[in-house]
Amino acid sequence: MTRDSRRRLLAAIGAVVVAVLGVGFPTWYGWSALASGDTPANVIRTAALIVGGIVTLVFALWRAVVAEGQADSAQRQADSARQELHHRRFQSASELLARRGLEGSSARIAGLHVFRYLVVDAPDLGLQVFEVVTSFIFQVPLDAHHDPTEFAIAQKTAESVYETMCRESQFDPASLKRLDEDVKYARTKVIEKLEAAGIDPRSPPGEWPGHGR
Repeated sequence: MTRDSRRRLLAAIGAVVVAVLGVGFPTWYGWSALASGDTPANVIRTAALIVGGIVTLVFALWRAVVAEGQADSAQRQADSARQELHHRRFQSASELLARRGLEGSSARIAGLHVFRYLVVDAPDLGLQVFEVVTSFIFQVPLDAHHDPTEFAIAQKTAESVYETMCRESQFDPASLKRLDEDVKYARTKVIEKLEAAGIDPRSPPGEWPGHGR
């Protein structure tokens, strides 16, 4: 049962309580008490106490319903703000990764790191991040305008994003298998780029020609 359905049910129960207990029970009690010889003053006083208790109960129920609604509203606002923040981080990382020229190398690397940690906080953006990062690996050439470590970091980012999506169970087995194939293909492409540039992929990145240019 959803929270909205539960609130409607509680409201309906409250209405029934008011109708049955707030009106019917005091009336029945009054006639019964008078029939048994009790004085009208005692009957009125006791009936007033009963009605007061019922009103208090209904008011407490109403406050609980209102409080739950307010909590739901606050949670929705918090979720919306968090989602907006995640999308801003995605946009920022995309802009960093799109920087051109060798002078933009550090910005692109920063963007890749933002993507990596973004998926930890927002697994639902995993597929979008994965597609952007793998597109960078597949489409951007390793030339004089790019530091070779960018592609190694991009590969590690793609692998990390894939692992996060697996842990969070964001996709069905068939989709995860396709993503696994993309990860392997990205790794192959990075190795091909490095080897084409005369770099041994097995060597430490600090020893790669052009590293830190």
